[in-house]
Amino acid sequence: MPARKHNPGEALAAYTAAIHAEPGITTVALASRFGVARDSITLVLTKSLSRGDLERTRATAGNPVRWYPRGMRPNAETVTLNQVLAVLRAAGKDGAVIGDVAFAISRGSTCTESRLRALQRDGRVTSRREHPGTFGTGTRPARWFLAEFAPEERAAEPRPLQAAPKSKAVTLPAGADPIIPPTVKVTVCPAGVDHRFTFTPPPGWVGQITRDWREQRLGSQR
Repeated sequence: MPARKHNPGEALAAYTAAIHAEPGITTVALASRFGVARDSITLVLTKSLSRGDLERTRATAGNPVRWYPRGMRPNAETVTLNQVLAVLRAAGKDGAVIGDVAFAISRGSTCTESRLRALQRDGRVTSRREHPGTFGTGTRPARWFLAEFAPEERAAEPRPLQAAPKSKAVTLPAGADPIIPPTVKVTVCPAGVDHRFTFTPPPGWVGQITRDWREQRLGSQR
């Protein structure tokens, strides 16, 4: 039976009973159930808030005001978690990236990611990342799914083993004649020693440094 506008007491009792029966009911749902204007319901229920009988959530983009009995309103984190789950449930098997979820619930990317990580730790959502990224570089953003909608994770394909590069070095067998190109000048050293940069002094030969030292020493003795 619709509540009568001229009796706020009866209207409040009817609205409160509906809220206790269905915590989280919206103002739109109450207006449809009782056949009265939403502003009238809001006015009656707002007066009851001062006595502490009821609680309500604040309206945000895409999220209407919801009414709860005193002490039954979920905290902000719980509300956001439920909103994230609702977005992913609507996305189904297509999933959604963090940016899409953040836009849908009117939250920042950091807040949205923290809620997704919390749900992931509880096993309620999961993420999948696609390769390769845009223009063949990097990775595409991870898509998030409800656990029941998550696609099967593909196992990493093993990379084929690459054959070792062939060595270009030439190994000659022991005792083979050396390969000498015709443009190479060959210098033959007697007994395997190169004497081009050696000097054998004759008997009694004294170097210049020794001669200078002797002259200075003899000169100092005079």
